[in-house]
Amino acid sequence: AYYFPTDPAVDAAAGNAVIQAANNDAHLFALMIPGAALVLLGTVLQCVGLLRSRAVPKWVPIAALTIVLTFVIPGNGLAGLLTSIPMAAAGIGLGYCAWRSSAAAV
Repeated sequence: AYYFPTDPAVDAAAGNAVIQAANNDAHLFALMIPGAALVLLGTVLQCVGLLRSRAVPKWVPIAALTIVLTFVIPGNGLAGLLTSIPMAAAGIGLGYCAWRSSAAAV
């Protein structure tokens, strides 16, 4: 919806009109909300599984649970940065634990 109106060959006024029409149409966002909710549910279930299995240190799934905060706190500015740091650390920690266990198996 946003790719074609930004083509340099399209008149700027026509492209702007298409983008404004897309922004005002709730149908485009109808699938984004359930998709985001499924990502949230999947991450929470993954964190519960990681906590119960004790496959990784406890801080990894706990840090990954900060994704719940992103549904309440805006994702831009300093607040967005502060909520993304623990999620990034959890991703790095999960990758490190997976790498460490695969290196030990070889």
